Amino acid sequence: MIDNHRRAASDSQAVHREHDALDALDASCRLIGATNRLRCRIRYQS
Repeated sequence: MIDNHRRAASDSQAVHREHDALDALDASCRLIGATNRLRCRIRYQS
C-alpha cells in the first residue's frame, strides 16, 4: 500500500519534470519562430 503511494508520487514528479522540459523546449522553439515550433516539439518527442 505504501509502496504504491510512493510510486505514484515519483510518477507525478517525473511528469512534472517532463512538463518543465517541454516548457523550456517551448520557450526555445518560440525563439526559433512559431513556424518551427511544432517541428521542434515533434523532434523532442521522437
